[in-house]
Amino acid sequence: MPARSTTAKLEQAQGILSETEDIGINVIDTMQQQRESLVRSTEKASSTNALTDTARGILRGMQRRAITNKFLLAGIILVLLAAIGVVVYFGYVK
Repeated sequence: MPARSTTAKLEQAQGILSETEDIGINVIDTMQQQRESLVRSTEKASSTNALTDTARGILRGMQRRAITNKFLLAGIILVLLAAIGVVVYFGYVK
């Protein structure tokens, strides 16, 4: 009977080993999928950062042009006010 007991224990150990191997293979597959997902996420994040930098540059350019337009408009208003002052001075005062 001891030989049968030993054989049964060996068969049980082989079954456990097979199950453990299957679990290990499943874990490795899952980890590979997660790695691929992380790589894709990193690539998307890099792409998003590049697009964000481009958008930031465009917005800065728009802001600069808006400020330039405001200064030009203020300058034109001042020139027009000065012209009105000159016309009023020479038209009514003299």
